[in-house]
This record gives sequence, structure tokens and C-alpha cells, in this order.
Amino acid sequence: MPRTSEQLAQVRNQTRNKIIEAAIKLFSQKGFHGTSMSEIAKHAGVAKGLSYNYFKSKLDLLNAIFEMMMERGLQIIKDIKKIEDPYEQIVILINKSFSYALAYEEFWRLYMRMAFQPEVLPTTENITEKFSDFILKQIEKIFRKIGFKNPAAEAQIFSASLDGLLLYYLVNPKNFPLNKVKNLLLQRYSKNGISAYIASLDN
Repeated sequence: MPRTSEQLAQVRNQTRNKIIEAAIKLFSQKGFHGTSMSEIAKHAGVAKGLSYNYFKSKLDLLNAIFEMMMERGLQIIKDIKKIEDPYEQIVILINKSFSYALAYEEFWRLYMRMAFQPEVLPTTENITEKFSDFILKQIEKIFRKIGFKNPAAEAQIFSASLDGLLLYYLVNPKNFPLNKVKNLLLQRYSKNGISAYIASLDN
């Protein structure tokens, strides 16, 4: 029996995802320039020619990876926006950010590699800049609701702290006390922690 259009679309989507997952793994291990489309296709279990039906080039594939991962990151914000309490929003943002980083470690290792390949970076920079700007604006809105005097600056500090901690973990996962650090961050940005911080600024 011939496949339905829905079944064909599902197969195409599964094949596309296999190629993306293989590319993330190989790019994170060998770098963008150190990986060929042939290797990606082989790792994904598809013919090299077939891979070009989904992605025109390695750069096209790299863009698709970043777009997919940024979309997954945006889902965190969509979930948070359903919650009214800004303090609860911050707690969920911290927890989900750590979970997101752990679930997609290979992608974040690839992301770090891109920083050392400036000739490739412009390809993904537009995607990541839009993502970062959007996230910062959402954090700023939360901090404004809480009552920070300078929510934009506080959002930058919060974002840099979160990114820095996760970066340290990725660089040295065996020796980084991830759960302890996450709990300290949750304490600092709890309702009591934020209230004490704001009060200290007024003194």
C-alpha cells in the first residue's frame, strides 16, 4: 500500500531530524570545518545525495540547527509568560534554563566552538542576536514587574550570570557543582533574596 501524504511528511521530518542530530554531534566534536556532509550523512544513516535534498550546504544545515535550537529556547519564554507571578517566573526560568542546557549539551558545545570560528559566526549571528535580544526583553519585563529600579541592567546581569555558570559547567562538567550553584542562584533570585537586594540598594 502506498504511503499517505502524512506518512511521507513524517518520514521526511524524521530524516531531516536525523541529519540535524548527526550534524550537531559531529560539529560539536570536530568543528564545522572539520566535518564533511559525507560524514554527517553516514552518521545519520542516509545517502549523501539525499542529505542535499534537505539542506543545500553545510552552512544551510548549520542555520537550520541554530533556528531549531533557538525555537526550543523560545518555548521556555512562552511557558513562563503563562504565569502571572514574576518571582515564580524567575524560578521557572532558572530551572528550565539549566534543564535546557543539560538536555542539549552537544549543541551548546557547538555554540562555544562557533566563537572561535569567526568566519562562520556571521551565518548564525543574526539568529542568536534576535534570540538574545528577545530573551533579555522578557527578563527585563519580569524585573520591571518586580520593582527593580534599573530592570534593563539587572536583566543583563542575570543573563550574563546564567550564561557564565552554564559555560563553566560545559568546560568542566566533572568538577562543577551544578546543582549547588543552581540552588544558590535560586536563593539569590527568590522573593526574599530579591527583596533583600533591592533594600540594600536603597541604603
